[in-house]
Amino acid sequence: MATINTLLGRRAGVLRLIFLMLSSRDMMNVVQVCRLWREVGEAPSSWTRYLIRVTRQNISKVLESRRIDNINEISLEEKLTQHQMESILANISGKDSYIKILNILLAKIPFCLDREEEEEEEENKSSLLLIDQNLLLKAINRMQVVSIPDNQLTIRQFRQIFRDINNGISHLHKLDISRTNLSRLDPTLLTNALRRLVEVKLDETRLTLEQIEMILTYFSGEGSKPKKLVISNNDLSLVDPCLLARSVNSLEDININNTNLTEKQVEEIFKG
Repeated sequence: MATINTLLGRRAGVLRLIFLMLSSRDMMNVVQVCRLWREVGEAPSSWTRYLIRVTRQNISKVLESRRIDNINEISLEEKLTQHQMESILANISGKDSYIKILNILLAKIPFCLDREEEEEEEENKSSLLLIDQNLLLKAINRMQVVSIPDNQLTIRQFRQIFRDINNGISHLHKLDISRTNLSRLDPTLLTNALRRLVEVKLDETRLTLEQIEMILTYFSGEGSKPKKLVISNNDLSLVDPCLLARSVNSLEDININNTNLTEKQVEEIFKG
């Protein structure tokens, strides 16, 4: 090892370039080789490009590692205990954390039911309801990209998230909350929040006609709007064809797959 370091002239810059070609698993081995390689390998810039997938099996090692503060993206892929979730969220929402992308891909729970009193029962099934809500919101607000699909949050939690976006508290640019029942969200609250985002994925979110029309009305104008909007698997069949066409043709990227479009709507879209 001394020979390799001698050939490199002990230049950290050369080692960094080499380390940039390695996988995260290789990097874990590299930092154990010698003191010089550890010093170079432990630099924050060496780890920002990696994704950490947190599971029940590796949660302890992740929490013990200093490298979690330097990672750019973290994915929670299994249902964790309340203590584990709060520990992870506290870590990634800290001032020293580089993490900007958060994926919460826990076990699926059913869509929220339609009656308000039954929603309370559904909330009890959400693994994210049991944790400190201020901690959860702080972590989400600190991120630039968040993916929380499959109905993991309650309507109350979504209301607060969108309020924080509207009030400028959140740093969110991209949001994926697909396969979630958003039908109870106030259309104005929802639309105003979406206008402040760059990319929004609302696939299969049970949007109401009122919500859809307000969203499309705002996005068909000259004001702020996301560059990418996914509203696939929502029923758009009752939307005014002209309004739909204006919106589709004013957005840079819109996904309206499987939305029950009528022949008239399709004709208007292609006229534009």
